[in-house]
Amino acid sequence: MLANYFLNKIVKDLRREIPVISGDAMKYLMEYSYPGNIRELKNMIERMVILCNDRNIDVEDLPLEIKMKSDTVENKTVIGVGPLKNILEQEIYALDEVEKVVIAMALQKTRWNKQETSKLLGIGRTTLYEKIRKYGLDTK
Repeated sequence: MLANYFLNKIVKDLRREIPVISGDAMKYLMEYSYPGNIRELKNMIERMVILCNDRNIDVEDLPLEIKMKSDTVENKTVIGVGPLKNILEQEIYALDEVEKVVIAMALQKTRWNKQETSKLLGIGRTTLYEKIRKYGLDTK
């Protein structure tokens, strides 16, 4: 209910057509814990409306922190990489895929605070920004 309320309000404020949130995207929105409370939901909806290129908001349009919805490793999913469980079951890991997942998990853990993330990973902020761009983690 709140997602639709914010969607209608933001669309009206931005003078845009109302996009439709797909059922799958709505499931992700409903399952996310929102550590930032209602303001986080409002900001996410606003970001999705601004970045949405068509009239449909689908899972691909959701921020990464929502896509990585579960706190259990088995259920974590990174768009473009897939379910973490499937990656961990592979016998040979692609280094880039592992690095992308680790960076995405660290970003989620620090709530996208890049200074904290760089400290957590033991890399410089410039390096972190380069890797975020390299793996396309900044687009959602």
